[in-house]
Amino acid sequence: MTDIHQTPFIGVHLMLIQNNQLLLQKRKGGFTDGIYTPVSGHVDKREGVIDALIREAKEEAGISLKKEDLKISVIAHLLDAPYKGGRADIINYFVFTDKYEGEIENKEPDKIKRLEFFDMEALPSKLMSHIFEVIKAYNRKENYIVIDYLDKK
Repeated sequence: MTDIHQTPFIGVHLMLIQNNQLLLQKRKGGFTDGIYTPVSGHVDKREGVIDALIREAKEEAGISLKKEDLKISVIAHLLDAPYKGGRADIINYFVFTDKYEGEIENKEPDKIKRLEFFDMEALPSKLMSHIFEVIKAYNRKENYIVIDYLDKK
């Protein structure tokens, strides 16, 4: 047994689906430049997962979400994942929903090139790789997956 405990990063992802289309953002700058991701972000210290998702949806897409409409659908534990030029363990919470209020608008043009819906059967090839695995898990009604990036090397 080890004396060192890991401190994984915690992320939240909004899987907003309307008419079998998933809302994605094309990222700008940094290590995810040109990559598509759902509206997503980090959970801040002393912040709950659902509260973080509500905050990120407002900050990035200008939409409001209600707690009662949100349920964590899939948890993806990423082992030794590439992260900001290094590697880290990350626990991501994914909420699949079709409910929101307001107009979708790019509120972070310095970080996001654009927001748009993509057909679930024709997602962009430059989608962050583990998102494909999360969608498969969701369709299989699995609520927890582990993705080991050491196996992907």
